[in-house]
Amino acid sequence: MENQTDDRQLTNHLIDKYREILGQRYNHTDIDERFGLPSSIGPEMIKEVQEFFMQNMYPPSHEREQVDRAFDSLKRYITDPIKIWGLLGNMAAAIFKFGAQFPSALKAGFNTLHAYMDAKKFEHKMLASCKELGYTEPLTDEQFIECLKGISRDEAERFIQDVEKLFMSLSDTLLLRKTINILKDVTRSMEARPGTYPKEDIDGINLGIGILQNGHTLFKKMDASMKNSVLRIILQNERWFLDQVYGEE
Repeated sequence: MENQTDDRQLTNHLIDKYREILGQRYNHTDIDERFGLPSSIGPEMIKEVQEFFMQNMYPPSHEREQVDRAFDSLKRYITDPIKIWGLLGNMAAAIFKFGAQFPSALKAGFNTLHAYMDAKKFEHKMLASCKELGYTEPLTDEQFIECLKGISRDEAERFIQDVEKLFMSLSDTLLLRKTINILKDVTRSMEARPGTYPKEDIDGINLGIGILQNGHTLFKKMDASMKNSVLRIILQNERWFLDQVYGEE
């Protein structure tokens, strides 16, 4: 139990350090100097991208325990989607209610949340690297970068690929809106059967809905060209950061 508590505290500390560095690299002026931003992407847009990362991918440590509990419940449903089907009735009724895109919308939602879960595995790799190096909190910035460097470049690249899949799914705002409505209907069905579905399961689905809603808010006001530009900038910036970590400038 003590080791688990120590691991949680160290993980929280690593995530807080990652948040600090994330905040530093999503600065409009710096990104513009690195890559040259189109005039349509101003400081506010870069700030919104930064906030999406920090609110959804890496919430502050004081929120972590609640988020992790909800995440564990969400994982049970995303890895076994048959649990969702029982709450939606038969396919014909679901298509009548949500439209012909219902199967695509549900699949897109699962794919998006799968990408989110895969990206979160990076946290465990950071913890393992930190423990292997024998570091304890509080870490300096240099020690934290050493922890990241202890993760292979290939594994770090897979993390970037998961981030890419996540943001590409979130940018399909029309399908995303349908997915959100489907999952809200699922939680209403769960809430109507409290003897069958515990509160933590409902919290887990609501966590997924929240991530999708925040992604929808981020992308809904963009046209297709701006979405492509924002996705390109996110990936360029994340790979630029990896180049700094691994000394491949």
